[in-house]
Amino acid sequence: MRQQQALKVAQAAGVLMRAEATTDMNYMRLIKLRYVADRENLRQSGRTITGDRVVAMKKGPVLSGMLDLIKGQAVGSEIWQKFFRTVHYRVEMRENPGVSELSKFEVEMLESVSRQYEDCDEWDLVEKTHEFEEWRKHFQEGTSVDIPLESLLMAVGRADDADRLIKENHDREAFEQFFCRGPVV
Repeated sequence: MRQQQALKVAQAAGVLMRAEATTDMNYMRLIKLRYVADRENLRQSGRTITGDRVVAMKKGPVLSGMLDLIKGQAVGSEIWQKFFRTVHYRVEMRENPGVSELSKFEVEMLESVSRQYEDCDEWDLVEKTHEFEEWRKHFQEGTSVDIPLESLLMAVGRADDADRLIKENHDREAFEQFFCRGPVV
């Protein structure tokens, strides 16, 4: 994960925690809210919020890079750990990471998802994400299988422009890797 991407993941987590007026959250809830926000952002804009890799796991779709940051197992973990620490199954915000890497639209999307699911706990969110077509299509018991961007686009109703959006996402990642943010690790 690029350093800048790790900062953006941290900022998205911070927005969700501030939206819920808390400084700590169950990490499964945090990941599920982020996933739902990424999915909705993709539906509306053709882009996810952070470009995180999505895998189908037993408890639903998981943002792999975010989980690795939470566990301290990713490049960029030092950025995450500046703002957050993990205590058992909870993520505690140490310091506000700000929103400099997020667009206004992305901040509003995260806040909207938080409001939409404020009455759901992490297990309700697991059940909700088990309803998603892309998870049902790719989940295999006992594994973590990548959910390709194409499947996500199909699931959110962007089949008509999936080829164009996949190319744009690929081109943007290549540009950022080469010019802006260093290698993806």
